Amino acid sequence: MSRSAAVVRPTGVRSVIFLVLASAAGCARPPAQPPNIVVIVGGAEILAGAPGSADDWARSALLFSDGVLPLAPGRPALDALLTGLYPHQAREPSRSAEETRAEALPQLLRAHGYATFACGSAQGGARDPGFERGGADLAACASELTNFVAESAGRRPLLVWLASGAEDANGPVALEQARTALVSALEQRGLAANTLVAVVGGEVGADPQPELTLENSRERNLACPLGFALAGRVAPGTRTEPVTVLDLYPTLLDYAGLQVPSNREGHSLRATLEGQAPPAPRRIFGTLYRRAPSDEADELVALTVRDGRWKYALFCGDLGEVSIDSRVGLGFRQRGDQSLFDLDTDPLEANSLFACPEHDARVSELRAAACAWWSASHAAPLDLPYTSPPLGAAPREPRPNIVLVVSDDQDYEHLGFLGNPRVHTPTLDTLAREGVLFPVAHVPMSRCRPSLAALLSGRWPHQNEVYDNLAAHLLSPRDSLPNLLKAAGYATYKGGKWWEGDPRTMGFLEPAKAVTATGFVRNNQTELFAFLDRYARERPFFVWWAPVLPHLPLDPPKRFQRPFRDTEVPLPPGIIGDPQAFRAAERTAFAMEAWFDDGLAALLHKLESIGELEETLFVFLIDNGLANGFPSKGTAFEKGLRTPVVFCWPKGFAGGRTDERLVSSLDIPATLLDFAGVRAPDGYQGISLRPTLEGREQNGRAALYGALYRYDEHAERSRPETDIFALYARDARWKFVLYLKDVRDPTQFDFEHAYAPFPERRRGERDLFDLTADPYERNDLSADPDQAARMAALQEGCRTWWKTNGGGNLELR
Repeated sequence: MSRSAAVVRPTGVRSVIFLVLASAAGCARPPAQPPNIVVIVGGAEILAGAPGSADDWARSALLFSDGVLPLAPGRPALDALLTGLYPHQAREPSRSAEETRAEALPQLLRAHGYATFACGSAQGGARDPGFERGGADLAACASELTNFVAESAGRRPLLVWLASGAEDANGPVALEQARTALVSALEQRGLAANTLVAVVGGEVGADPQPELTLENSRERNLACPLGFALAGRVAPGTRTEPVTVLDLYPTLLDYAGLQVPSNREGHSLRATLEGQAPPAPRRIFGTLYRRAPSDEADELVALTVRDGRWKYALFCGDLGEVSIDSRVGLGFRQRGDQSLFDLDTDPLEANSLFACPEHDARVSELRAAACAWWSASHAAPLDLPYTSPPLGAAPREPRPNIVLVVSDDQDYEHLGFLGNPRVHTPTLDTLAREGVLFPVAHVPMSRCRPSLAALLSGRWPHQNEVYDNLAAHLLSPRDSLPNLLKAAGYATYKGGKWWEGDPRTMGFLEPAKAVTATGFVRNNQTELFAFLDRYARERPFFVWWAPVLPHLPLDPPKRFQRPFRDTEVPLPPGIIGDPQAFRAAERTAFAMEAWFDDGLAALLHKLESIGELEETLFVFLIDNGLANGFPSKGTAFEKGLRTPVVFCWPKGFAGGRTDERLVSSLDIPATLLDFAGVRAPDGYQGISLRPTLEGREQNGRAALYGALYRYDEHAERSRPETDIFALYARDARWKFVLYLKDVRDPTQFDFEHAYAPFPERRRGERDLFDLTADPYERNDLSADPDQAARMAALQEGCRTWWKTNGGGNLELR
């Protein structure tokens, strides 16, 4: 067995190993007769008393306190214990099931003359591992076990395997009763002096196999003490070198006088147990698997590496279910996520360091080592996930800092720079006055998550497959805007609203810990300001500045409420409900928007104080509209889709301009990459507006197109062509909507329409609005025969846009 062979370990499983052979003290040469072997699985209580227990057996034990299980408890872990193979090695194409079964520990020892007995949850491990006798009930095996020892004593050495799992009622009690009966039988027959005992403290063979989760894959929850004892040959004590439970297999074969089959990565611990040499320092590699249906191979979820104090994981599949918590990076890992923990300072694995630039080299080296180990261990080719790149070198040429300012659920008319005299948005008004204002822009879907996912990915919702807030998967981080900027040398920070799992996988360096979004700006911006202090003047930075404002909860401090207590609020035509309640809702919205603006002012003040304000390009938009008195969020109406877009960087281009061209929010990532000196990847759908911003000629869009989707229609697999409920087109004057589903049930569509009627439509209906004469889309002209040609052209434009951009087949009327 090569001492340099790698060893497996799942995300954190500790094992303790005792080796005891009951009899006299002192070291002696091994007897010519192979020892009897007793393996006890699930013996945490037995191990708890060693060393230092009054029990003679426990006092003679040697404990390896940092042992490792190769994967989470369950049938595959038990198979690994019995065969010395990782699951992927046992399944390799060149290895037959018969070969694996023939090399299982009981088969090899039985062929070498051992009598074999197993009782408890180990029965059936390794697909019929070959025990001659035994049963599944630990509590009922004492008599049969005593008979087995009596019948075999003096004729054949013994292998006894006792296992307690989570399914065993009173398992620890039954296991101790079985062990006591075995010890008594061995002593009565004079066999105790030549009996090797190994104790595995965890429920390795738990059945049913526990569902793998992020929590139960942590080091503390995968603890599995494993111990060996061999009386008279092993000095009792504790060793702290890391070992693996796969070392059990070669150690037992070594003591039985057998050669270890090829392709085993465990090491025999015999030399260490007999005081000849400590375990060689090594990395311990591991795998995490998700349980599959009975006839299918388990799915590989992660590769792990334990390197001294460091623990690294590369997630090759998703772990956990997408939920509100997981969308902010809590309780879920997606394919491509990584983690790096310093177990000396962070034993609970609460603070992953993989995105810290000072650990980039370590992360890259451990990731490469894990992949190399996988390939060298005769595994099938690994479909490597995309992983966030390390922070690139600072750009050689000057590049602007970038702050992307995103308002959350705001009426586009609630802005001073668009002429509203009632609101208080002086900071935004200054950016618009000193920058370039595009007053007519659209987000690609009138909900928060798909709108933000489009900004991150540069792609339409049906292309990136995130088109409603409750999509059952996370956005792919490949070619995301922050990953591209990070690779180009930008320090990146995520502040506020977030849906897509661990922001560091998407390319943000900070914040280091997953936090809820609501407190950003509402409470403070301390972490952001510390980030700016760290990177100011060292390299350009990108800040995702998206406080959950003016979004719920609607709890503005009194200092923002007071200025609007007496503000006159006109009533728009057609509102329903209490007019005074409408006015109160508007005043609350004004206060929330003032709170947002005040937080932005604090950021500008900070940038000025560190000398970075003049070097910073600001971009402002609203993620989706939400308006009192109108159908808005979730709908095809302008109050849901429309946002102004402002670019401001006086040092980089002349401001004080308004450009009426039609803009998509997808143009923002393309423009930002252009200013950062990064080529937009193939598949990015936006148009860089840099020529326009710098005063050069540039063709504009003839029309804006988009699709709307019912809320939470798809549970698992994205199917935009069936989940879509409307297509729309909008040019400088006209707005066209084609409904592909009945829109009748407010609970199914979850539109925001406070103080306005629910916009009911039937499949096949079409809307046409003249936005110049009818900006609030109240007078539908679709029945006007004079508009038939216009509607046909706009509908064909929708169809062409959808098909050109990869949309599936639609049932159009």
